[in-house]
Amino acid sequence: MYPVLKNRRTGVGDVHEVRLHDVPGGGGNIQASDEEGACFPGTDGLGQKTMEIRHDSLVPDSGRWRHADFPLDQLRERPLGEPHEILDGLPRASLDHILSLPRPARKANGRASRRVIQLEFDMDALTGLSLQELEERCTADGLERWRARTILRWIHRWNATSFEQMTDLSKEMRAALAERYRIFSTAVRERHRSPDGTTKLLVGLEDGDVIETVLIPEGERRTICISTQVGCPVKCGFCASGLNGLKRNLTASEIAEQVLHVKRESPDRITNVVVMGIGEPLLNYVPLTKALRIMKASWGMGVGYNRITLSTVGVLDKMAKLVEDRVTPNLAVSLHAPNDEIRREIIPTMPKMKVIELIKAGRAYKEATGKNVTFEYVLLDGVNDDKKHALELGKKLRGTKMKVNVIPLNRVEEVPYREPSKERLDRFVEALGRCGVPVTVRKRKGDEVSAACGQLRARFVRAAAGAAHA
Repeated sequence: MYPVLKNRRTGVGDVHEVRLHDVPGGGGNIQASDEEGACFPGTDGLGQKTMEIRHDSLVPDSGRWRHADFPLDQLRERPLGEPHEILDGLPRASLDHILSLPRPARKANGRASRRVIQLEFDMDALTGLSLQELEERCTADGLERWRARTILRWIHRWNATSFEQMTDLSKEMRAALAERYRIFSTAVRERHRSPDGTTKLLVGLEDGDVIETVLIPEGERRTICISTQVGCPVKCGFCASGLNGLKRNLTASEIAEQVLHVKRESPDRITNVVVMGIGEPLLNYVPLTKALRIMKASWGMGVGYNRITLSTVGVLDKMAKLVEDRVTPNLAVSLHAPNDEIRREIIPTMPKMKVIELIKAGRAYKEATGKNVTFEYVLLDGVNDDKKHALELGKKLRGTKMKVNVIPLNRVEEVPYREPSKERLDRFVEALGRCGVPVTVRKRKGDEVSAACGQLRARFVRAAAGAAHA
């Protein structure tokens, strides 16, 4: 990846790729575009800015770019700098390589093809910036530092999706901000609503992949379930999230934007956030904690850590680091078994993780933070749902005052496990309760919209694969 361009007028971020190719017509052309190939002026559907620069040079004009004649031969002879600010920041070797490429051959009609240099940029979305980061950018761009707080509150509190909606900023400033920045990096692709009110959004990413986020209504509560990775490396045997493995981590903006998308879908105030969607959150630690800080901040969404619950399969060093970094949501530790042998069967990618160590780590987190720690237990027919399993688990949890959340399996076609009968469920819960362990049973919601983790994305991936082979 190339370094960030120095020219602040463009508002672009990292250069992802430099390509050179020939097009008919002669002359010269430098084009900067996003991955979809859209050209500036204007934006693509996600607000990613691009720009097209003709005749191999530029001069600034009131914050915009206008064309200026500058032959390619002269560009070959000049050092970096004015009027080629768009190239400032590229490694000199990269520019030398571009300029050393042979001129295109002349066609039979005597006209040369035009040489095109294409630069691909990725602008940071404001949704993933901290207040300090945006203050620094405002200062660098000649804007008042205090504007950063106003801009972020418009985005996170008042659901603004464009600068035009920020009506307490002048028209000129809104136009200037639109020149330099984009707000979102993702867009809602699909909406699926269940009769019980559960709403699942399929959120499109810039690379063409998708993630899921869910709005779950329950009485007065409005809970958002968000994802942290594209796919999942843990591959719990009962879960759709890991069926296609891990593709990549989400950025802080991609995590935070899930909450913002759902906020715009719901007329009611969001009361809780659960980080229980696709992915293992603590294996994407830095973007995750940045997004959680944005959610908590007074200039952000104002959702306190006591209203956020993070689910983890049990990444022990990162659980301790949450305490060290003072990012302390409630925890839901995915246990799913009363002993190590059964847990290895259900979660084969975590063979060294011992049940007793997870319980100790949960207790340590609770004592250090005062936050709720729950153990998640997906009940699988004939695997971990016997009365003896409940008694074994109850013996290990007795006296800890930590709750077990029993989750009847949401059926996934591609996995071999089945949901236990109501009789087996009731017997398990009763036996565990008799051990003095607080027990709850999660209600089934959103079956009609494939609300279980990873189901909707798995359907999308299957459909995309089918279309590719059609």
